[in-house]
Amino acid sequence: MYGHQVCAKALFEQNVSYESVKAAEDIFAQNPQLSQVLSSPQFDVSEKAAVIDRIFPKEICAFLKVMAEFGHMADIDCVFAAYEDMRAEKNKILKAELFCAEPVSRETKEKFRETLKKKYGVNDVLLEVTEDSSLIGGYALMVNGTLFDKSVKGTIKALQDRLIRR
Repeated sequence: MYGHQVCAKALFEQNVSYESVKAAEDIFAQNPQLSQVLSSPQFDVSEKAAVIDRIFPKEICAFLKVMAEFGHMADIDCVFAAYEDMRAEKNKILKAELFCAEPVSRETKEKFRETLKKKYGVNDVLLEVTEDSSLIGGYALMVNGTLFDKSVKGTIKALQDRLIRR
């Protein structure tokens, strides 16, 4: 885990544009074998560098070449995730996940975002919405490792727990 943080910090401090980082992340996501090839000892550093120069945005190539040279390419997805966390922290962007039993309207999603912005004093909220019919109704919200469960399923579970304790 620590190695991912160090690599992400190096990327972050190079002031590579967010667009270039996201483009590279998308390329890896669309080509899952690419990180394996770029971390393989079967290919020498110059071959890996040629591949990187050919398919990635120029701005991030130097970073990726160093990652490939030192054998860290297999963990590039973890590096990108750590980079994203650093970027969010610097820009005061909160990440949250909303679990709903039914689809959520754009207006409802925006209300959650605005409420979270005020509550946590952040500039923006990246709100991921996941449908989960097992909740029966209501919602559950995960923010900074804390679950706020306002679902029917959560309410029933809380009642069961309370009855068992008595």
